[in-house]
Amino acid sequence: MLGVTALIMTLLSLVTAILTGNASEAASAFVTGPESAVKLAFSLTGMTVFWSGMLKVAEDAGLSEKLRRLLSPVANRLFPSSAADRETMARITENMAANVIGLGNAATPAGLAAAKRLKERGNEKDLRRFIILNTASIQLIPVTAAAVRAANGAEKPFSITLPVIVISFVSLLSGLIFLKLFEGRG
Repeated sequence: MLGVTALIMTLLSLVTAILTGNASEAASAFVTGPESAVKLAFSLTGMTVFWSGMLKVAEDAGLSEKLRRLLSPVANRLFPSSAADRETMARITENMAANVIGLGNAATPAGLAAAKRLKERGNEKDLRRFIILNTASIQLIPVTAAAVRAANGAEKPFSITLPVIVISFVSLLSGLIFLKLFEGRG
């Protein structure tokens, strides 16, 4: 399905470029686009590897456990049905901690482990809430977004920090409100 969507978008882009007289710009983008994508992928991979390593160092130093304990009251309130399951809550708070510092890619393994445990235990309500929390991912330090901006030549890659914080809180709150409304109907 994703391949079909990409094909349709590509064809629509080509048709639009031809109809608007921008065919040469489109052709140039088709040639330079993949090169830019590969460069961006390598810069993001380097950043992800670095921050994943930093998370491992923080974990070995006990900092991750302290951050998890700091986030535990919030996580226990958000996931009351799973609060007694230490392993699940550890994965949820690990995911939350990585997302808070803007490391969505580094948060993925813990997020997948948490979702798997929630699903195995049949806790659909907490699973839905976790998916919303993970997707909205409140970010206090938007490292990944700043890395993308830096890779594309932004002079101040972290100038987006305040808007990212505001938008991530708004998106999380909106998601939780809609979830509550839909859960109330079911």
